[in-house]
Amino acid sequence: MRTWFALPLVCLWSLTGVAAQPMPERPSDDLLTRPALQAVVKAQVDRNGALLREKIGADDADVRARAALALASVRDTSAIPGLLDLLSDSVPLVRTDAAFALAQMPSGVPAAPLLQALRFERDPSVQRRLIDALGATGDTQSLRDLIRLRPPRPVIPTWR
Repeated sequence: MRTWFALPLVCLWSLTGVAAQPMPERPSDDLLTRPALQAVVKAQVDRNGALLREKIGADDADVRARAALALASVRDTSAIPGLLDLLSDSVPLVRTDAAFALAQMPSGVPAAPLLQALRFERDPSVQRRLIDALGATGDTQSLRDLIRLRPPRPVIPTWR
């Protein structure tokens, strides 16, 4: 039912141009040749939330992103604090995958940090995933807050 509330919001958000753009394809992270990434996939297959929670703190951004994506599948709610921390990561793919994972959690995701992240997020892919997460996990009040929120414009390179 909460997702129903998100539909009009996404329509409103499309006025900013964010929703009008297709989601870009996931960039290659060389999964087939990198043992660290293969270990993340193995942890996902084994449903090893503890190892995945550890991996979201890795130095390697590809490992952090892949671990967040794996947590979306495992749906380990004890990973929510770590995933919320990833919303301020310097790498957009990590933030995108963290927001996606938060949207997949069955419960326990607070709306306030999602709204706060959205307030300052400039990457359109991350913005879209944050809106999805709010639609999936937010309450009626957070969705009202989303309507009032005016996000920053995406960064669009200018040629001079």
